[in-house]
Amino acid sequence: DKDSDLKLVSSLDQLYLKAACLSPVLRRKVQTWAATSGGGFPMKEIWTLGGSQRREVDLGCLEGGRQGVRRNQEVGESVRSSRKGKEVGWWRAGMLEDGFQWGRLKHPNRAIEKAVRSYSGGDVSRLLDICRECILFKDVAGITKCLKAIQGDPDIIVERIKNRFDPTYDATTSAGYRDVALNLRIVTRRTKEVGIHTHICEVQLIHLGFFHLKSAEGHTRYVTFRNLRAE
Repeated sequence: DKDSDLKLVSSLDQLYLKAACLSPVLRRKVQTWAATSGGGFPMKEIWTLGGSQRREVDLGCLEGGRQGVRRNQEVGESVRSSRKGKEVGWWRAGMLEDGFQWGRLKHPNRAIEKAVRSYSGGDVSRLLDICRECILFKDVAGITKCLKAIQGDPDIIVERIKNRFDPTYDATTSAGYRDVALNLRIVTRRTKEVGIHTHICEVQLIHLGFFHLKSAEGHTRYVTFRNLRAE
């Protein structure tokens, strides 16, 4: 979290406060980028439409062939996955957020662990992924289109890009995993007013092939791999 005229953040509490304020702003941004580039988001395995009124919902095409909720479906009906593995909903403008699994703030224990292991003196200002979201794509063309959308967004300042699809990238350092990770800031009148325009967040652009390889067991193995590397 940095800016040319401000001091670096030294308090983890302050970092998390800014991240929590920025999270809904970032969520709206990734929805816009996904709608223009054919991207999607992970879906909750089971979800319910709550409330006492009928809602306008159209989840449309879901990865794996399962039908989404159609327009004017009665509320209160649960939608269950009909296949094993993770499902993906392809985002379109005007869709409701219900049912999608949005990014959560990095767990504080992991943030402390990363600061101590990876950054000299436990420098928390170098933690750039407290607030994060991911967008999923069927092909690399979609990732490329999304990158152009982000680049063309006047509210965005990209601070860093990690392109793990680069042929020169050493995938052994990430246990074979690949994606495109952008660290960026969202600079608008509103984010300046509340003082979160300097907070750096992360957006991961992930190919479906790598997304579907993820699992609870796979993550456990990755954590072991990461611990062995003291990262």
